[in-house]
Amino acid sequence: MPYPFFCSRKSLLYKEKMWSALHILILYLHEAKLGKKMEGIIPTVLEEKKVGLLDARHPLIPRDKVVPISIHIGEIFVFL
Repeated sequence: MPYPFFCSRKSLLYKEKMWSALHILILYLHEAKLGKKMEGIIPTVLEEKKVGLLDARHPLIPRDKVVPISIHIGEIFVFL
């Protein structure tokens, strides 16, 4: 028997939900830690059909090997 016999079914379901919530929290914390390590930012999403990337770089290529670029689409140019 994987659980002690004195646990009710309701308490087991509660424990499983708590473990699921804990795993999600741990995932979010690791994502935040990685974002901080990579010096990432949270993107701003607008209703307008515009895209602007300022000094954008690929996140997995080391900083010293990539030249950042800026791209603006939607104001003057509609496609790349």
